[in-house]
Amino acid sequence: MEQSRRSDDERVGWGSRPYPWSGFVILHLVLFTPHPTLSHEEREAMATAMEEAFAAIPEIARVRVGRRRVLGTSYDDLSPVPFEFLTALEFETVEDLTAYLQHPTHRALSERFRGAAQLALAHDFEIVDADQLRTLVDPHAKPL
Repeated sequence: MEQSRRSDDERVGWGSRPYPWSGFVILHLVLFTPHPTLSHEEREAMATAMEEAFAAIPEIARVRVGRRRVLGTSYDDLSPVPFEFLTALEFETVEDLTAYLQHPTHRALSERFRGAAQLALAHDFEIVDADQLRTLVDPHAKPL
């Protein structure tokens, strides 16, 4: 496996770095639902492939994964597609995201993912801390 360019002290989890840090971040958001026919072993293999990718790709600044919770709120019925899982990967630059997408470990994960996902959606976002909100609306605005 490749070594991260961050020291162990900087890594909170796979590819994670401590917060807070300032400036914008590129968020690669993946929503997905596995095929219902996937066996337990296939789900485990997918989880292992994700863990390996998160650990091997040094450009990842932070990664979070989650499972959907339906809480009986008014917005539960608004979702046109009920995705089961999400992966949120943060990158410091667009170049870091591009390097991640082109990394051989990600390419292998992507192939496995395509076979395992019944539903999937991926989007990239520029995100900032809440006190930087105005910079998204008006790039010339000063932070709060």
